[in-house]
Amino acid sequence: MLQQVCKVIEDIFNDSSDTSSSSDSSESSDSSNSSAGVDFSCDREHKKMKRIYLQKLSQKPIKSVLKRGIRSVRDFINPPAKSAKCHAAGVKCDICNQDPIRGDRRTCKQCKDYHICFRCYKGAKKYTKLKFKKIKAKAHK
Repeated sequence: MLQQVCKVIEDIFNDSSDTSSSSDSSESSDSSNSSAGVDFSCDREHKKMKRIYLQKLSQKPIKSVLKRGIRSVRDFINPPAKSAKCHAAGVKCDICNQDPIRGDRRTCKQCKDYHICFRCYKGAKKYTKLKFKKIKAKAHK
């Protein structure tokens, strides 16, 4: 059991470090799609929110990884009840990659396909000028 906990925490820590390097490569690929008609100001704000999240994660790595790791281990060992309020599988947070998003989520009003969990919204809302629409989660029956 302890080995499973350590493995999950290690995987989460590795995922967060991989995300920061992959975000740099995605910035260069997005600049090549300038003729696609995408609102790049919105895209820049999304990247800014993710960068802020990763910076905060790097400032408190042990505390953040343990919080995420403990949540993941708890869900692995004891999955949430069917009555838990969460969104459909496949709707994941574009900042912290929580899948499925539990509780209320936010969707960007401009692009409609950018979803974030409440925790990431609360942490990054003061750093962005984007407007988000609240989508309430429904309990599964």
